[in-house]
Amino acid sequence: MVSYPKPGEGFIRPHDLVNHLFADVEKSFEILDSDRNSQYLRRNVVRNIFFSLRGLFKF
Repeated sequence: MVSYPKPGEGFIRPHDLVNHLFADVEKSFEILDSDRNSQYLRRNVVRNIFFSLRGLFKF
């Protein structure tokens, strides 16, 4: 059975989304600071930055 969200539930306004994207990038850098030698963490930071920019340009 299909369920629908209640009004206002599950929706993020564009200006809120920008704040969430920047918070994700900041968190990625904080995690990277714990282990600068990790190739995996560096790739995840780059991936996070790329998809944040992609999300901004889709507006």
